[in-house]
Formats: sequence, structure tokens, C-alpha cells
Amino acid sequence: MNINGEVELLTFNIGGVKMGVDTAQIAAMLETGQAEERGVSVSGLFEKMPFRGREITCSAPHVIVIKDEGDPYGILIDRPDDILRVSIDDIRHLPPIFAACGCSKAIWGAVLKGEDVILLVDFYRPAEN
Repeated sequence: MNINGEVELLTFNIGGVKMGVDTAQIAAMLETGQAEERGVSVSGLFEKMPFRGREITCSAPHVIVIKDEGDPYGILIDRPDDILRVSIDDIRHLPPIFAACGCSKAIWGAVLKGEDVILLVDFYRPAEN
């Protein structure tokens, strides 16, 4: 978060769902071949946060390398989009029903941008329910 009460989000699409992650968590964004060349361990977002009953395929895969004190690791995402500045006041916590349905704890909030709902992902939170 910067001093203006805003956060920069990298938005991307996975399985038709628009998501965003705070750019402060990202060390780099690489093409899949570059991640392999650099020896970055990569797992799919859908492995960390199962999309129940849906097979996810990536049409424009990229790897975001997560800042971590240990070995760098990457998350495979699909179709990286914009970097948006979002006011902290515009972020909404998810309703309690999401916790009751077994949704991942890594998805913690949402932002409305125009007609889009962007689910917010925190890669430092445990992904399991």
C-alpha cells in the first residue's frame, strides 16, 4: 500500500474469473519458458486454489514469481491484464458465506471496477480452506 491509501493490483484471468494480486507480492513476471530456464518451481493457481469441478486451461500462460525469503516460487496464471491502482476504501471483504462454502482463504476480498468484479488473492495466506 502506498501513502495515498491505494494498492496496485496486477489483474489476470483464470477460468473466466478476473483476479488481482498486490504487486508488492510479485518479484517478477515471466513467460513459462523463462521460469523453466531460471529453475523457478511453478505450480498452477488452480492447484493452490481448486476451482471445484472445473478443468482450467491457460490460453496465455505466464508465471508470477512470488517474493519469498526462501527459494523463489512461481504461480502459473492466465492472461495477465492491467495494473490498477485501487483505493483501500473500494475493497470489500467477502461475505461469510464464502467461508462456509469452503472457498480458499487466499481469496480475501473483491473490488468492483466498472462492470467487473475482481477477486483479490493473497499468496502469503494459506490456500487451503
